[in-house]
Parts: sequence; C-alpha cells; structure tokens
Amino acid sequence: MIGSEVNRESRTVKVRVIAQNPGVRLKPGMFADVSIGLSQNQSVIRIPKTAVMSDSADRFVFEHLKDDLWIRRDIVPGETKDGLVAVLSGLEPGITIATKGAFMFKSEVLKEKMGAGCAH
Repeated sequence: MIGSEVNRESRTVKVRVIAQNPGVRLKPGMFADVSIGLSQNQSVIRIPKTAVMSDSADRFVFEHLKDDLWIRRDIVPGETKDGLVAVLSGLEPGITIATKGAFMFKSEVLKEKMGAGCAH
C-alpha cells in the first residue's frame, strides 16, 4: 500500500511492503530504498528535467494559460531517468509547460519578489 501524501520536508511517502529478502530485518519506522513497478495500465507523466524549477524544498513548472500568460504550477517529482522526470502529482495530461527557458520565468518571479529597486 502506498500513502497518498508526500511529506514536503523529508520528500518521503509512507509505504507498506512485504520484504521478500529473509536476511532483511526491517522494523516499523525504518527506511529502505525500494523500486516500485507500475502495471501496464498505469500512465506516468514525464517531463524534461529542464522544465522543473525549485524554490527551497518546492518543485514547480510554468504552465501556459493563454497568450503571454504563464503560471507557476507546483508538482511532486518522482524518478529521473534519461533526462525525464516522472511527475507524481500536480500536472494533468495535455497541458503546455515551459520546457526550455523556464529559468527566465523564474528570474522574473524573483525580481518581483525582491522589488524593482533590488534587481539590477
């Protein structure tokens, strides 16, 4: 059973597993590195690693709404493989995101946070 929430601080998810390795003695609350396979029916959204921005512990992308309007969309990233990041939550299939130049959007957001007088 896989938990439904990712802890933002530790970036962990609670999982209940049955260990098939008799030499492993896991106790409640212990951590382990595991691989979880997906069945053939499950789809995964994968986006280029270059699209994923960070702000402290948060990860986000910029979604295109219309014309020149882009908004920040928080995501929970999963495994990175071959330059692509699996998105565990935060995106729906079919939306348009910035995959190149997203750092420019982030720079503009930071300028606004600091105020016009501080961003020279």
